[in-house]
Amino acid sequence: MVGIAFAVGFAAVNTGNNLLFLAWGLILGGIVISGVLSEAAVRNLAMRAYPVHEARVGRPVRLPCELRNLSRYLPAFALNNRLTVASTQDQTDIELPFTLRVSGRQTLATQATWTPARRGAHELVRATYSTAYPFGFFIKSRRDPIEPAQRFSVAPARVPVTAMAETIEKGLGETSLPQPGHGDEFFSLRPYRHGDDMRRVRWRRSAKSGRWVIAEHEAPAGSDVMLELKLAVPPDQVQGPAADRAVEHAISVLCSLAEQLLETGLRVGIRTAGVFLAPAGGDSQRRCVMLALAAMDPGEPMARAEPTSARTICLTGPLAPPSDSADTYLVMPEVSAP
Repeated sequence: MVGIAFAVGFAAVNTGNNLLFLAWGLILGGIVISGVLSEAAVRNLAMRAYPVHEARVGRPVRLPCELRNLSRYLPAFALNNRLTVASTQDQTDIELPFTLRVSGRQTLATQATWTPARRGAHELVRATYSTAYPFGFFIKSRRDPIEPAQRFSVAPARVPVTAMAETIEKGLGETSLPQPGHGDEFFSLRPYRHGDDMRRVRWRRSAKSGRWVIAEHEAPAGSDVMLELKLAVPPDQVQGPAADRAVEHAISVLCSLAEQLLETGLRVGIRTAGVFLAPAGGDSQRRCVMLALAAMDPGEPMARAEPTSARTICLTGPLAPPSDSADTYLVMPEVSAP
């Protein structure tokens, strides 16, 4: 549009044609009006972010927020908004849904969907508003810090550890708990859910009821479990992305195994670089495990062991040597290539 304005203005000056001067004035007026209206659309906007419930690597997480128009009379149109998520390593811009109109003093609920690529501490630090309203000649944008900034932790990825969890449960003893788990004693029947092992389907009962029925077993009530992971080389001495992936994969296996054992009713603790959690059960322990491993620095020394009667299980694999104090050793599955 600016190029057209220069071309028409040059032609008007050289020819002296009044119609060209009129067209030139209309073009310049449209540019000025477009800039003024675009600025008015974004200058009175504010963004409020809400706490993130739970985030982990590789899983989409919702970032709920509110878009507010602080102006009493002027509406805002055709808004393309972004949220900026910052970590200690980088920043990521996340697109929010397109907003057609926000009236004066109106508040709109919106949310972005984001898939974290790395664990650790993250923060919603900034919102960016942009619009090409009304004529599309220019795109006006404004950056606005989110106050208060929302801080949250991204936990390690959830990886398949069913075989490892079943090996641990089978070695804990014969006593069972009155709740579903992976023991040997029958507990109850329930409808099939997506992801259930087809080998547990009761076909006769399924044929009678007309839908698949799954047999549940009682959870074993063995000793408390302490999971240990000792990393051999600090990350600052490891060269190459393959070694970094191996370290993060080991942390993900530790977190996933602790979660799966907690879901079966066991009391689980963890011990690794700079992190020691005594055995406990329930969802609160699961949250503690996720938050502790989200903030874990693999370069720190192994946390000091405290006296406990729990069965100590050491996870071994690439960059994870066995521990001298473990009762049992489990080899972690290898990290898959990207």
